[in-house]
Amino acid sequence: QQQQQQQLTFSNFKVIEAKVKAGPAQVHSFLHYLHNGCQISLITAIDCTASNGRLHDVIEYGDGNPYEQALSAVGEILCGYDHDQQFPLYGFGGVPPLSPNGRVSHCFPLDPQRPVVSSLEEMLAVYRRHIKRIVLSGPTRFSSVVEKAVEQATHAHNVMTATQQEYTVLLILTDGVIEDMDATIRLLVKASPLPLSVIIIGVGNADFTLMRRLDGDDTPLSSTSRDITQFVEFNNFRGDPTGLAKEVLAEIPRQVIDYMQD
Repeated sequence: QQQQQQQLTFSNFKVIEAKVKAGPAQVHSFLHYLHNGCQISLITAIDCTASNGRLHDVIEYGDGNPYEQALSAVGEILCGYDHDQQFPLYGFGGVPPLSPNGRVSHCFPLDPQRPVVSSLEEMLAVYRRHIKRIVLSGPTRFSSVVEKAVEQATHAHNVMTATQQEYTVLLILTDGVIEDMDATIRLLVKASPLPLSVIIIGVGNADFTLMRRLDGDDTPLSSTSRDITQFVEFNNFRGDPTGLAKEVLAEIPRQVIDYMQD
């Protein structure tokens, strides 16, 4: 089954290869790593803060609310690359039902009974079932979910061998208004030597200036650190799955290669 999944991942990226912002040599090298057993591991975190307004309202018809639409569309792109099809699913910035004294948590399993799901369909079902049980609160902080991904990537880095390679991708869906910008930048810079990429999907119509700053394409977060972040504004690619795939996957080949060859 694992070999079949690796072959599927390899084939899927062959289909998308012409759409990513990477030269032929980079794409070839990335596909080489996938084909030879580099295991991608996806973690997803959803912004549960009150600044989202009605973006989390449950809609019983059509394609769902904006977060469901974004999770569905981006999940279709990323989930196929996960090596074991086991997906940790977190919320942040809300008050989960079992929170002691009604405290805000900045990283909590969306479903405390099942923190890891096994398909995109289960992700969407867990989101829809549990988002209405979470008190949307704040402030919006990324650092705790980034730390969760850093823990996993650190372990993978420490045990990595020529035949055992795991690379973590953290997917954050957010309205983009964060309070801990400086702390998040420090974490991303510190995490740059690790097998980690962070994809931030902007949901809604908020000001995403801070997210573009985290992306670091115009102004790098550090002159010495490896770029590990990609920001995509979901509304810019509604009805354009090819364009969305291109942007979501745009920097993954280079980021993986930069880590492996460092």
